Amino acid sequence: MRTWRLRVTILICVLVLAFSAALTGTFAWDSNQLATNSIFGKAAVKVPVILVKEEKLEDGTMTGKRLPDTAFYLFHEDGRQIGAQYLTNENGEICVELNAGFYYFEEAAPAVGYTYDKDSNGENMLRYPFEVTEDAEEIRVQAYNVPVTGSLVIQKTVENSDGSALSAFQKKIAFTFTVRFLDGKSYEYLIDGEPAGTLTSGGTLKLMHGQTASFPALPFGLQYNVTEQVPEGYIVSSTGHEGNVTEGQSVASFVNRAVSEKLGSIKISKYVEGGGANLEREFQFTVKIGDITESFSLKHDKTKEISGIPYGTAYTVTEADSSADGYFASVDSYSGHIVNSETVELPF
Repeated sequence: MRTWRLRVTILICVLVLAFSAALTGTFAWDSNQLATNSIFGKAAVKVPVILVKEEKLEDGTMTGKRLPDTAFYLFHEDGRQIGAQYLTNENGEICVELNAGFYYFEEAAPAVGYTYDKDSNGENMLRYPFEVTEDAEEIRVQAYNVPVTGSLVIQKTVENSDGSALSAFQKKIAFTFTVRFLDGKSYEYLIDGEPAGTLTSGGTLKLMHGQTASFPALPFGLQYNVTEQVPEGYIVSSTGHEGNVTEGQSVASFVNRAVSEKLGSIKISKYVEGGGANLEREFQFTVKIGDITESFSLKHDKTKEISGIPYGTAYTVTEADSSADGYFASVDSYSGHIVNSETVELPF
């Protein structure tokens, strides 16, 4: 009986050892298989990906200008972020290498002086999705920014130091302004909302009382300077005459205050003498005061007074020739300068 039990025990041990050996052999084979796959299997292919950031104008024109210092983040399609923040280099590029899959760049901040491109719905374009395939030699992602523009407005106001109303002549005086831009370029401008031409940095424009000049499309941050050629008899004060163009509106305001004691006037009188003279006849005159020229007519014993003329302003008044009608002027022209606040009498 003991011998039989011993034989059973020995048989069980042999079976256990055989089963263990079989299991050990199986695990050993699997391990070798995994090792073989790791050593001799094909490595994942990384493909170069280049994001290119360029300038696009508001009208859709592609200028080809590359934009450095534009910030982006990179994500897997499922939203997992890859790396930290990326900035476009001096060539306006971000260069990475990625495995096959779906990704997107998300723009964090445009370069200084630029804003986001717009999609077909007018919304900011923030995401630029792309796919990487193993057989691709290179993936390029194109992105754009639109330059931010601002406007410069030049305002002109004239007033009298004594608070009196402006004369008709004062309202016609055109004051000269010189406008300079740091970039030295030329820009279109408007006078009272109407196209007035193109001004190159250092050029001049003229404004009368109540008029406004505007440069509607200047680059964001552009440095400007506006100066006025101050006429004799006026004191000028200004605000915002120099600075940098903002995204909104930059305003250069100029107020010219006329010193009443330095404003003069001219009084033009017409007299007709001689038998048979037609006292209702109108005689034609032309007056030039500074840069202002106008024409008018006068009958016998009528006058025209022009006031509010600044000290030092040149004037010329000329009567048209009426000899064909039998009238001969004893004086047909006067010229001079306003030298004080008195009224200059000019009889014809």
